Amino acid sequence: IVAFSPDGKRALSGSKDTTLIMWDITTGEIIRRFEGHTDQVRSVAFSPDGSTAVSGGNDAAVILWDVKTGQVIRRFEGHQDTVRSVALSIDGSQLLTGSYDDTMKLWDVETGEILHTFEHTEDVVSVAFSPDGEMALSSADTVIHLWDINGEELQTFVGHSSWVKSASFSPDGRMIVSSSDDSSVRVWNINNGDELCHFLGHTDYVEQAIFSPDGSSVLSSSGDGTLRLWNVTNGAEIRRFSGHTDQIMSVDLSVDGKILLSGSYDMTARVWNTETGEQIGQFNGHSGALVSVDLSADGTRALTNDGINLMLWDVTTGEPLQTFEEGLQSESFIGTAVLSPDGKTVLGSDNTRIMVWDITTEQALHILEGHENWIYSIAVSPDGRKALSSDEGGVIILWNLTAGTEIRRLEGHSGSINSVIFSPDGQSALSASQDTTLILWDVDTGQIIRRFTGHTAAVQQGVFSGNGRTVLSGSVDGTLRVWNVADGREIRRMDQGKTVWSVAYSSDGQVAVSGSADSTLRLWDATPLKLDALLRWTFAHRYVPELSCTQRTQYRVGPDCNSEGIFPTHTPYPSQP
Repeated sequence: IVAFSPDGKRALSGSKDTTLIMWDITTGEIIRRFEGHTDQVRSVAFSPDGSTAVSGGNDAAVILWDVKTGQVIRRFEGHQDTVRSVALSIDGSQLLTGSYDDTMKLWDVETGEILHTFEHTEDVVSVAFSPDGEMALSSADTVIHLWDINGEELQTFVGHSSWVKSASFSPDGRMIVSSSDDSSVRVWNINNGDELCHFLGHTDYVEQAIFSPDGSSVLSSSGDGTLRLWNVTNGAEIRRFSGHTDQIMSVDLSVDGKILLSGSYDMTARVWNTETGEQIGQFNGHSGALVSVDLSADGTRALTNDGINLMLWDVTTGEPLQTFEEGLQSESFIGTAVLSPDGKTVLGSDNTRIMVWDITTEQALHILEGHENWIYSIAVSPDGRKALSSDEGGVIILWNLTAGTEIRRLEGHSGSINSVIFSPDGQSALSASQDTTLILWDVDTGQIIRRFTGHTAAVQQGVFSGNGRTVLSGSVDGTLRVWNVADGREIRRMDQGKTVWSVAYSSDGQVAVSGSADSTLRLWDATPLKLDALLRWTFAHRYVPELSCTQRTQYRVGPDCNSEGIFPTHTPYPSQP
């Protein structure tokens, strides 16, 4: 699972290895890792200001994290099973969590106190706040529930024939959009529960559906390998993102969010216009499946890696600019590669070593040696002076890039570490691991600040929000999660359905991108959902149904039904002359 920071500069991912990782969106580098969960991280979310992140996991834990330090601010204890989704209110003061223990809980973020428990009869898969923060939304089985934040159920939305995967509010709080295993996307009227629109076209489960910022369209992602944009007014399909023919292993977004880069097992890297959905470029120079891609900070160059060839491309022309080979061992495999923030150097892993190249001269500057196991990820600090690397044995090494020497080791994961990243300020780091957890580290001391737990399978990637307050994670469990860094709580969860290999944030923090084993690129709404407007509507349009005779007796509501089992009706007011 992954989540963008509010400013779009960082993303946070959670994994099956129990950790979360914060990423720098511009460089693709790991800022820090969050460790605190003991099982797979299933959901993550940033706070509105990006200073904290929340995560939830298979260990039933909900953790609030400090994004800057990676420390656990608070643990929220109360769920008895997997925490499948989390959401923070727009002011960050309240938290919603949905769990497989058949409950949704409302928490006070400041105290960690449970304000209310919303009982369900099935696993709660998704939760959301209304834009005004006064109502809550939950999905369980085939039904969507609308609640007053104080615990009263206001409305149910029934129509899906299979499990509801996601449900969220429109920006104005007047509509709800839902997606389901029945391959459909539906839009509902909050006032009366009526279905307003039914989008048909996907040929497999629909993992996620979200409204556009203006509420005029809906974006959906499906197991059929496509992303589709729909017109809410007439139900027509506006456009779709499709093209890759195999699993998408890595994605990255330009700083302005207009360009999307994807790398796939189909041996191509593709460039997309996020506004139109059109593929505007393709890099075909590789002879093997692409395992990593990275965009330069200005979005003009792309670094691609197929494990054998490490190539730098001109994004505009699609022409290869450079190939990096010097210093590599014969028959070596390049596990991962990244550009430095200033775009002057390239770092690539070579089995258990890291090569550092000068882009201008193409000469090897350093060979960093110290790992005893296969290197899985590399990250460069924001100032370009340090680097982090993680390996198959669960070890993270902090390097001095100026001297080419090891500074310290960070040890705390119980499984291989799939990704590492520095926080935006470079003071902490986030790691995502096979042990289903993410860990947030203090870079200066090497100490664990906190763990993010909740994923039920390996966490492939974690990224920070731009302000470092939330973390976005993606996992083999098929979910993207947003975490509050301050206390480690899972704020939001998005179900991809298939393994999420890579995640990224848009620069404004509103959109998350995932690359998946289902060969699709999916765009997700990564903004914290409000709760205010919906509650105001609830109080103004509340409907109270007539009680049956049995209910009147049970709840002692008079007048009673007569001997024929007929309850009395109100006498209408006389009509006005």
